[in-house]
Amino acid sequence: MESQELGWKKTSPQDIEPSITYRGHSNTVTSVVIASEQGRIYSAGLDSMIRVWKMPAETRETYAPVDPSLNLSSFIGHTDTIWDLKLFPLSDGSTPHSNILVSASADGTVKVWDTELKGSPLRNSWSFGGLGVASNGVTSSQAVPTSLTFLPTDLRKIAASFTNSVTSVYDLETGQLITSFKSDETYDGTPLTQINTIVAHPTMPLLVTGHEDRYIRFLDLREDKVVFSMVGHLDGVTTMDVESTGLVLVSGGHDSSVRLWDISSTNRTCIQEFTGHRRKGDEGVLSVRYHPVLPWMVSGGADGIVKVYQHGVH
Repeated sequence: MESQELGWKKTSPQDIEPSITYRGHSNTVTSVVIASEQGRIYSAGLDSMIRVWKMPAETRETYAPVDPSLNLSSFIGHTDTIWDLKLFPLSDGSTPHSNILVSASADGTVKVWDTELKGSPLRNSWSFGGLGVASNGVTSSQAVPTSLTFLPTDLRKIAASFTNSVTSVYDLETGQLITSFKSDETYDGTPLTQINTIVAHPTMPLLVTGHEDRYIRFLDLREDKVVFSMVGHLDGVTTMDVESTGLVLVSGGHDSSVRLWDISSTNRTCIQEFTGHRRKGDEGVLSVRYHPVLPWMVSGGADGIVKVYQHGVH
């Protein structure tokens, strides 16, 4: 498997300078998404703000003057760190949710934003129990959403993972809780057993969760239950993605390894493992993503390095 490190190197300054730098957040940025059809970037962070940026023109020079008009707006509503942002996967106007952005925050809420509305873009907000439903005695500190994923097999729904290691599916329009999975078999009441990441299978009604206590669990949306559980890493599982064919899951963890899993097999066999990044500050691999079309996979780590891999070898 070949890899390319996209880190610091001794080249001309032009090679390492960003095309543009946006400034506006008052604290760490935790999540960024690109809306290519809108020509926008959405960012969120520890300052509880979602900021909307206009993408610069391709002809913009690297050292062009600061353009305040590129800072379009801010979405205000969360009161604590925003951990995850997800854009509706279809933005061609073919569904009523085409302009939807969903956020998960340490304030205990999932919020739905209409990115085309002026003034107050907040459309909906709910906590662990769903819109208008009590959380059944679960406190906000126990049920903080950590990760979000739309369901490709039913785009009217969105799934959220929580710090109490429960996974829930909600109606995107109404915010009503549809189902919750008992994915908390090893939950001990501490963040050491929470879910860090969740991903949906691209063609099957299947969710996969990655846990801080090393587990990877497969959740069947048809049966509303956990159908397979395995220890995936030597330390917490931090990130996952599924190849567009739906045959291979990639996972990364605090143990600095990247692992490929044959999820078409009954035993979900690990077919390849390699050290992706150097461990730094008790963290290793923090993000892995497949290209939707080309045979590439990208990883990012706590060591500040981004790596690109050809994944056709499996």
